[in-house]
Amino acid sequence: MKARTFCLLATIYLLSFQCLFCDSNLVFSDLFNQFKNSTFDNNKTFYVRDFFISREQAAMTLDSGIIYFTKPVFGKYCVAVFSGTGTFTLAPPVKIEQEQLEKFFKQKKMFTQFNSAFLIFADSTLYDIEKASTFSSAEPSNKAREVLDIGTKYLLERDRIELDWCITKAFLENQVNETLWSMINLNNNDPVIFRFNPYGNEEIQLSRCYGIIANKYRYDLICNFSTKHDICSVLNKDLVGNIRYIINCVLENKHDIKCSTEITFKVLADSMRWIQFSLGELMLIDSIVDNSNTRLIFHKSIESDVVWMKFGKWMKSNDSIKLKICYHGDIRRGGWYPGFASSQKRFFDITFTHPDDFILTGTGENISNDKATGVYITRWVTKYPCYDADFDFADYKIKELDDPEIGHIKTYYFSTDMFSGIFPNIKESYNLFCKIFGKPRKRLTTIIQSNNESSYPGTLLINFRANTVIAHQVSHLWWGSDVDYNSYRDVWLREAFAEYSSLIYVQAKNHENYQRHMKEFKETLLNIRSSFLNKRIDPGAITLGWRNETFSTSGDYNKMVYMKGAWVLHMIRYMMIDLKTLSESAFINLMTEYYKTFSEKLTTSCDFMKFVESKMGLEMGWFFDQWINGNKIPTYVFSYKVNELPDGKYNVKVRIKQKDVPTDFKMFIPVKVDFGNDKFSRIKIFITGEKAEFDLPVMPLKPKKVILNDLEAVLCNVDTESWD
Repeated sequence: MKARTFCLLATIYLLSFQCLFCDSNLVFSDLFNQFKNSTFDNNKTFYVRDFFISREQAAMTLDSGIIYFTKPVFGKYCVAVFSGTGTFTLAPPVKIEQEQLEKFFKQKKMFTQFNSAFLIFADSTLYDIEKASTFSSAEPSNKAREVLDIGTKYLLERDRIELDWCITKAFLENQVNETLWSMINLNNNDPVIFRFNPYGNEEIQLSRCYGIIANKYRYDLICNFSTKHDICSVLNKDLVGNIRYIINCVLENKHDIKCSTEITFKVLADSMRWIQFSLGELMLIDSIVDNSNTRLIFHKSIESDVVWMKFGKWMKSNDSIKLKICYHGDIRRGGWYPGFASSQKRFFDITFTHPDDFILTGTGENISNDKATGVYITRWVTKYPCYDADFDFADYKIKELDDPEIGHIKTYYFSTDMFSGIFPNIKESYNLFCKIFGKPRKRLTTIIQSNNESSYPGTLLINFRANTVIAHQVSHLWWGSDVDYNSYRDVWLREAFAEYSSLIYVQAKNHENYQRHMKEFKETLLNIRSSFLNKRIDPGAITLGWRNETFSTSGDYNKMVYMKGAWVLHMIRYMMIDLKTLSESAFINLMTEYYKTFSEKLTTSCDFMKFVESKMGLEMGWFFDQWINGNKIPTYVFSYKVNELPDGKYNVKVRIKQKDVPTDFKMFIPVKVDFGNDKFSRIKIFITGEKAEFDLPVMPLKPKKVILNDLEAVLCNVDTESWD
């Protein structure tokens, strides 16, 4: 038989589905149950051969086999199981995602065979298959039934009524687009989930499945990238913006809450009927009404924080809406107010009524305090926008003061007097950061002792812990409140900057403690974990952000973003240092000007790279590719020999072998030539390639020893060997 080839390139046949999408009363529970209870339709089974499904840099070829469609979901044939032989390819256009593939699948561009797949489409795939294939009367095999069962369980959140976000949106809104969700059973590897989400900031996702762990089907995100190829400026596809909250909450005790929340926002997407938001797992919604007093349809599962809400009409871009959401429940699991996903900050106006046997603190400025029979009524308003809001309560004591440098401050504490406890450290670190970065645009007005350390514009929530933790939170007045990050790939610009700022504070107090912290970070990074299967897994890159934290790489978000990010700033600092005087004025100027330039802005790693280049006068793409987008740490094997010259001076030959990194890895690294009696010379050298051998400048005295990286200026291992 001659092979037939059909190519599906995101073809959309709107007319063929128009009659199926006329029901405007479809609700989430119907959708969930139809997916959950999918059964095969014996009239929609086809022999397929060389059928090609493409989504940008990914492609799936059904080389030969049978595809079984299930009965329609919302009147649409969209779920199918393929059994046979197939080929899956994925070619990430960016290096960091290629390295992710290599780490888990041993290939930078994925080309692999599979024997079965579970597929969900939101486009015309059935129509295309019917045109290109032959009808089959074959009964679904046991294998096909098993793939349908397991694929459905990966799609649905186990033991909850939750469904993949992009599938939910596409089907609730009757959209015909490129949305694709698939579980692919690879021949010689764990199953993978390939997902194309046209609504996402980064549309292409590949995850690795682990099966059932702790009664839930687990999978980790391996690859995630945009079809635009650019990780420097990830486009935030926000659905809503200009968000403002007016919240009235009654706390019946320390756990149970009853709230009425008014939310106004602007719609940023066209043709939107449904929207998702989050609310704590133990919260129950009483009602949602819009500004026309229309009661809106919503769905929230028990012990789930996901809520789907249906607008009273189709919304279009720039429409403004006000919602009033009434709810109650236990605050101990998840968010206590409705949270809408958006990269934009928002304003809060919150009034709490609570028993008078404790004092409550909130986000923002404490505008008013009233007392009624048995209760306190307090109001908190954010002067500056922030991403979220929170509250805490305890048997607080309150003190206020007027500090000559900071200004008027209100403090809440419950264990140790704030002023004899941590305030001196807060003040010292605040004054130091003002000296380095300039004064923050949002003045510090409130300090709250809390077990949940965090920071908001003008407010610090701090526990009585180590100086580094205190200084880290203080520095968020600059890094986070003022200069903020664009996407998860840039979160290190907030957290690593805060972490390194805290270490600068430690260094100002005790240089040895600073060295100890950097050494501990280095040892942690050089001894990154083995996986739970006792197999070595290379660490991720800083620009993976929260994606470093997976089921099999627990703790890596902190290691990469905080620790390695701090080391990156340390290395830039020592690349800019004057080795003769050890003056750090160039680095201080860099930090000061960066803060001024990007205050009140969302910034990216590429923004910071270009800024560093402007201050150093060097092209720095190689440095950021290696240390921010890369995951390798070099080992240098160092040796030298000293020869006396005829004129009584000395020649020093140096040999450096570079290991554990690509051959084109490069780095500036200082060398100290020690003559004894506190006499020495430092030289900055540039290393690249597997081996470098060269002469240092002629020395006037005979060196006692020569040390590579004596200032710990570079994150690396240094081994020594004899010259011969």
